[in-house]
Amino acid sequence: MARFAPAPGRLVLFLEGGYDLDALTNSVGASLAALLDAPYRPEEATSGGPGGQVVTAARELRQRLAL
Repeated sequence: MARFAPAPGRLVLFLEGGYDLDALTNSVGASLAALLDAPYRPEEATSGGPGGQVVTAARELRQRLAL
């Protein structure tokens, strides 16, 4: 995997969460926490942040497609 990194001392991460936004959120958070040697405690996103409407629309679509 080191050959994919842009320069020595850099990292390339490959994350898989598919289209499950919660899984993707958790995998990104856990990966960053591991790199920083920090504890990871998933918590709810704050309301009113950028992209909130997109996340809401994606969750609604996921619920409709699950029927």
